[in-house]
Amino acid sequence: MQTNLPDLKQLLTEWYLLTFENPLYAGALVLSAWLLTVLFYTIRIYFLNKRQRVIEQAGVKVQGLLDEAQQQNKESEEKLAVITEQAEKEQQLTLEFTAKADERNQQIVENIKQLASKFGLSEQLVASDEKPKSEFVWQQQDNIQ
Repeated sequence: MQTNLPDLKQLLTEWYLLTFENPLYAGALVLSAWLLTVLFYTIRIYFLNKRQRVIEQAGVKVQGLLDEAQQQNKESEEKLAVITEQAEKEQQLTLEFTAKADERNQQIVENIKQLASKFGLSEQLVASDEKPKSEFVWQQQDNIQ
């Protein structure tokens, strides 16, 4: 490499002088360097834009999925509200039915007590301050009959 160094220095000096003597050559060199730079940056920008488009498409797809999930969530919440309301209504109906059944059982117990006292039957009766169970009330009624 050391042997070629004087030749390289000589060649670079000649190009330097040629460039100063010919402004058209200098302009052509500048224009060539600029076009080459533009070409490389255009290629780079093309790939960056392509990547950006892919990312944007993925973002749109994800946003669509998110919107769909939010819509499903909203529908599920509405269904849950309807089901909860129905469950509350059914629970209220159950409480009312249970209260009516207890009241009727108490009436049956009172009627059994009246029959037992009227006909002098010695049937073991349910205390009036307790809630009588349906099975026991029916058993007493069968015994009285």
